[in-house]
Amino acid sequence: MVNDGHLKNLHDETDVWNRWREDNAHVMPALHRADLGAVDFSDATCTDGSKCAQGTIGGCNGG
Repeated sequence: MVNDGHLKNLHDETDVWNRWREDNAHVMPALHRADLGAVDFSDATCTDGSKCAQGTIGGCNGG
């Protein structure tokens, strides 16, 4: 199930998402069944600290 707060952070500017990931590294983002078609992941940080690319979010519960 999608966590609306996680989804909002992802749809905000990339630096908002990255700052949230740094502050909440222990949290697995809950994005299962989220519509991520309009999200640009090119500068987003994934759970494992790597950069997300080509529409993937490593370490997220994206089902």
